[in-house]
Amino acid sequence: MHKENLDGGLPFHVMLAYAPLGLVRATARQLRHDGMTVDTGMITLDEQAEVELSFSHHQHDQLISHHIRARVSASSRGTAVLTFSDYARSTHEVLRKLLASAAGSPASHQLRYLRTPAHPPHLPPSGRLA
Repeated sequence: MHKENLDGGLPFHVMLAYAPLGLVRATARQLRHDGMTVDTGMITLDEQAEVELSFSHHQHDQLISHHIRARVSASSRGTAVLTFSDYARSTHEVLRKLLASAAGSPASHQLRYLRTPAHPPHLPPSGRLA
């Protein structure tokens, strides 16, 4: 995982656990409430492949790690669109804050559609989406 302070919003670095290759370093470029677009360099991910995305950041002098299960919904050389399938409640809060910071950034005219919906998905007591 890559340690990073996410207060700056996008872009930020993530690691993808991708079965054919192992760990792949990527950069998050666009974020939605249900997924993100990542740059993967010279690596092309297979469409419909399952991946686990992970990132970490500092919060109150602690390193907090987040893991998100996702599916590659579209892919081309060096770019993949990931659709989230499962993540913890704490990760949902971090994503919500990232979306809010992206909406307030100078490029907010391009990112307005990325805001969290008025009614985010209901999270069960386990804190994981089904």
